[in-house]
This record gives sequence, C-alpha cells and structure tokens, in this order.
Amino acid sequence: MNTRTMSRRQNAARAPLAVAPPQTLNDLLATAFQLHQNNQTEDAEKLYRSILDTPSPHADAAYGLGILCHMQGRYPEAIAAWRQTLAFRTHDVDTMSNLATALLGLGQHQEAVDLFRRAIAIRPDFALAHANLGKALQDLGQIPDAIVSYRQAILFDATNATALANLSSALMEQEMYSDAMQAASQAAALQPDMALAHANLAVALFRLGRHQEALHAARAAIALQPPMAMLYATLGGVLVEVGAFAEAVAACRQAIALDPRIAMAHLNLAHAHKAMNQLAEAEAACRHAIALLPDCADYHFLLGHLLLVQGDYTRGWLEYEWRWKLPNFAWMKDFQAEFRQPQWQGEDLTGKTILVVTEQGLGDIIMFARYAPMLVARGARVIVGTTPPSRRLLGSMAGVTMASLIERPLPHFDVYCPLLTLPRLFGTQVSTIPSKIVPYLHAEPALREQWRARLEGTTGLRVGVVWGGNPVTMYDRFRSPRLAKMRPLFDTPGVTFVALQVGPAREDLAQTPLPPNVIDLGPELDDLATTAAVMSELDLVISSCTAPLHLAGALGVKTWGVQPFAPYFPFLLGREDTAWYPNMRLYRQEQPGMEWSDLIARVAHDLAALAASRTADER
Repeated sequence: MNTRTMSRRQNAARAPLAVAPPQTLNDLLATAFQLHQNNQTEDAEKLYRSILDTPSPHADAAYGLGILCHMQGRYPEAIAAWRQTLAFRTHDVDTMSNLATALLGLGQHQEAVDLFRRAIAIRPDFALAHANLGKALQDLGQIPDAIVSYRQAILFDATNATALANLSSALMEQEMYSDAMQAASQAAALQPDMALAHANLAVALFRLGRHQEALHAARAAIALQPPMAMLYATLGGVLVEVGAFAEAVAACRQAIALDPRIAMAHLNLAHAHKAMNQLAEAEAACRHAIALLPDCADYHFLLGHLLLVQGDYTRGWLEYEWRWKLPNFAWMKDFQAEFRQPQWQGEDLTGKTILVVTEQGLGDIIMFARYAPMLVARGARVIVGTTPPSRRLLGSMAGVTMASLIERPLPHFDVYCPLLTLPRLFGTQVSTIPSKIVPYLHAEPALREQWRARLEGTTGLRVGVVWGGNPVTMYDRFRSPRLAKMRPLFDTPGVTFVALQVGPAREDLAQTPLPPNVIDLGPELDDLATTAAVMSELDLVISSCTAPLHLAGALGVKTWGVQPFAPYFPFLLGREDTAWYPNMRLYRQEQPGMEWSDLIARVAHDLAALAASRTADER
C-alpha cells in the first residue's frame, strides 16, 4: 500500500530551556506548561500568548504554542509560532523538524525538505528528521531519495515502526517487493496494532504471489481499529486479487461509508462485484468511480467490459475505446506520431488500402481477426499488421496481406484501424456477431498432412487438451484450472489425448506426470500455425480460456471451453454456446474461485458419452 500519511506525535510540552527572563515570566511559563499537560488547552493558549505579548517574549512559549496548535490541526498558527521560536533559537533542530512537519501538513513540501536537511546537518543522527524527510521526498515523487532517508532513520532508530511502514510503501513504488515485505514485517512486529504495516505487508505478499499470506495480512489490517478509509479501499483491491470477493465488497463498502469521495474504493467494489457476476452492482459502483474521476481511463475501460459482458454492445464498444489512454496502450501514440494516415471511421473503403493493427493478447487477435476478411468483402485492400507469433497463422485468411509491425517500412496504406475497434465500426451487436464466417483461419495443407501421418494409428477419439494460459495475464489463476485439476479427464476410456500445452503451464508436468494415453506434443508446437495443423486432425479440443481455445474455435474444430465463473466479455453469461464460435460449447464454473472439480466432472461425463457413441458407431 502506498500511503501518503505518516503519524507524527509530538510531546504535549517540553521543559523550558535555561534562560534568564524575569521570575514572574518563568512562573507564567511554568503555569502554561502545567495547563497544557493537563489538557486545559484554552487557558494554556491564553498564557502562551500573553507571554509572547510581553516586551521580552519567551522562545519556550512560542514552542509550546506551536505544539498546542499543531495537535489541534491549526497548522498555519503552529507554523507562525515555530517560526517565532526559530527566530530566538536558530539552531534548534526540534523546532526545525516540527515546523517542517507542519509545512508538510499544508503541502509545502520543498520548504519542509529544506528544514529537515538543515536539522540533519546540525544533528546527523536525528532519526525523526530522516524519517520525516523521507516522507516529504516520497510526497514529491523522489522515491529513491526517500528510500535513502528512511533507511538512515532506521539506522539511527531501528524501533521506528512508522519509518519502516513508509519505507515499505516507497519500496513498492520501486517494485522492490521482497524488501518491502521485509520492512512491513518488521513494522508489524514492532507495532502489531499498526494497520498500515499489515496492509503494506498484504500488498507486498500479493505482488510476490504469496496469496494466502497476503489474505491473512489483509484480514489482520482490517481487524485493527480505528478503520481508515484509504486503507480499507486499498485492502479491498488486495482482497479482490486474492479471491476473497465477499470480504472485498465489505472492505470497500466500509471505505465508502468512511469517505464516499475515494474513487478507488468504488472501483475496487466494482471489481469485486464483477468477480461474482453481480454486474448491475458492479456497473453502479463503476459509474460512481467515474463520477468522481470522469477522465480516468481505467474506470471507463472497466465499464466497457461490464457493458459488453452484459450484451450492451452499443455503449460497451464506445467505453472500450478508452483503452488508448491506458499506459499499456501508449504505443499507439508512437504509431500515430510516425504515420499521418487517418484512422478509419467506417466510411466507404472501395479501392482503398486499410492497415489493421493487431493489439492485445493472442486470444484477442485470433477472435477478432475475422473482421479482416469482412473488410475485404467491403472492397478494401487489407493489410494486417502483426507480430511474429501470429503472422504465419493470420496469413491463412483469404484476400489479406500480412505485414510486420516491428519492421520498416510498412507497405503503403490509406487508413488504419486497431483490430478491436472494428466491432464498433461494423456496428456489431449480440444478434449480429459474425459467426457464419467461421472457419476464417485454416491450417496449411502440407503441415496438416504431416501431422495426420504423425497421429495415424491412434485409437478412439483424438482429444487435444490445454490446461493453462499466460500467468502474467490478470486473474489467470482464476481462469486456468491447471493440469492437476484437469487430470481426471485422462481416465476417460476410448480416448487418445494430445497435450497441446505450451508456455509456463508446462511446469505442472513436474508434479503431475501424463499417463500413457496422452501424447505430449507441447515441445513441438513452435508456432500457432503448427498448433492449427495439429488441431485440424483432432476430433475435439478441450481448453481453458486462453489463445488455443480461440484458435480451435476459429478453425471450426469441435471445441469445449473450460470457463471461469466470471468470463471473458465475449462469452457473456448464462449460456453454454457462443455466437462467436458456433462449434464451441462452454462449461462454466458454478461459483467464483479456484474450485474446478464439479466442472471437470461434467466435462468428463460428457466426454465419456461422446467416446462411447463413437465406439458404438464404429461397431
């Protein structure tokens, strides 16, 4: 958690320094200190001010008045009092530090930094000044310097839990999650009732992939009082990420109850409801977030997903265009700066050349590549610009020329269009999804013949299996069952299985070896075109929601999709089919989370029935 708040408790008063004013002035000052310590602040303030109105104003009276005003949140008056103190004691590091802290409260960061550095120059081992300097630098976005200051503070005072907690925040801003986890752990050990320390620990553990420990730390932070709105909002996001969706809703609602102006709380509430397919509630929360931050692309992009998964394509595709303002899509600005051709807006393309710019993941590219041949049908010359992983495969589309987006020069074109903008420009609705174009991708005949020969002699149904997607994709652990949970499928009689898994999910093989009736072709699938050739020789492909699922669908191969409870938006809700791929059947989780056994049992049951019918037909 990246906090912008640091607790700085000051002593209620400080014993007067050795000065030699008149005796009656000392008596007044002693009385003022006593009243202050007894929390009789109104009378104490009157005495402080009466002393300061004398011909010989006392530095300690100004100091005490500054403490009193600061503790009441009266920062301008505290600043004035401490400036007066410094006029008497120009090298008083405590006053410098307190004045700088009050300046921070008013957002005057640079002057605060200068004062902290003056204090440190006088007393290099002044731990509190180092800690507060770190906070000021962090607020200014000077994170590496802030980290240095926090570490100096801890060097001189290893028990400063607040400095450790803020250090963990700064380290996370630098994506130094292991160090952040260590700092947050130390802060929590020193001050177990510090919610901030537990919250930062939860975020760091989540970033390190230690989800159960992150959940435990988040729950510990929430259990502490008093509740803090921003902390609850951040923890709501962590709870969404680790799959504790109901708890995330509760945390976000608590944050909103404390401060309804925190847009992040509404956003994380929307994500939590979305994960539970509570889409009306998710949309309402998302719109609240947008009302607070109307120009936030993240919020509009989420709203686009929410509308699309509900089948509201008219408004959904429009909101989806906000993606171009997200950091992950900044590359389009570079493209637009390099090329002066306009973006296609749906006008007549007869005789013109359009460059279709592929975007996002391989699954997205495969699913929406169908629009390229549709542009050909409108009389356009179509160039599809893509990257090496999909170039050979997409070249199988009729009437389309391929180009590399990473090579120059590009072929001549008159207009361009991002791939996932095409559904909006074609006016695609749920009722007009271009399904009749399937299959629109095709295996190369020579490659297909090669794999036909390779698979010749296998018995029963030939069924391809994919159990995991790209782990860097957001929420992949919720959409990928992984091998151990799909292993019961391989016990189905009358089936020869073909493992089509590539990428990091192959690591599952170390813990879950494949049985003899599974042919593992993963190491040989070096290109999507090769995978397409193998799939074309199979009777069925069973895949998690990842690129091979879309590839099998686009090829027209019989496909069963293993779907998470909260699906990718084109698959909508509440149906076993999808108009995007008429050859695909969807098997959906019945509850959110990572429980797949019921779903896999349904797939296994239907697979056994399919294999038995094939055996009966062969008889």
